[in-house]
Amino acid sequence: MDPTLVSLVSVVAALFLEEPPLVLAEGMVRGQLDLPVPPSADGKLTEALDALRSFARARLGGDAGQLHRQLRQEFAGLFVGPQPRTVHPYESFYRDSLTVGAETFQGLLMGESVDKVRAFWAEAGVHCINPYNYPPDHIGLELAFVAYMGRGYLDTGEERYLELTRRFLEEHLLTWVPEFCAELYAVDTARFYKPVAQLAEGLLAILAERLDVGIG
Repeated sequence: MDPTLVSLVSVVAALFLEEPPLVLAEGMVRGQLDLPVPPSADGKLTEALDALRSFARARLGGDAGQLHRQLRQEFAGLFVGPQPRTVHPYESFYRDSLTVGAETFQGLLMGESVDKVRAFWAEAGVHCINPYNYPPDHIGLELAFVAYMGRGYLDTGEERYLELTRRFLEEHLLTWVPEFCAELYAVDTARFYKPVAQLAEGLLAILAERLDVGIG
């Protein structure tokens, strides 16, 4: 796991956690999309980076304030509201169900995945990833956890950080993020977040390969 890979995971996590910042829009219109690029980027990740650069090139010379408003509106429309939101960024929505009598309900929030992620964090000695008031099974927080583990490994060289990352990918992110991304790809208004979703999938593919995690 190299520093640029960890940095890019952090960038993608932040883009799912909050509205794209004004500085990002300003960089796009100036032709300065500054992203950490892992030296061994290939396949899905390279395609994702190319797609994001293409999005930025199409806005070159535009108005940064207007682009920023568009990015904020896209974020809100996809992940915040008005209700119901377009795409749910929570593991529980894709994995958990509740059976009451003879009927089973799916697509729920705050399911057992929340407790499982919280328990995993506790095992890893992590109590808070950031101050956002989201359940821990939010895609941004799950990616932030991976970045946190990556920084731990880079700082200490302890293999336990890699093992925790491998398990978290296998038990959580890889079980639902592909479906989440597929939903984003199907939304016409996700002009910026389609390449961001590609970045997420590309990063997960690289991490899975390097940590020897099966993608099933």
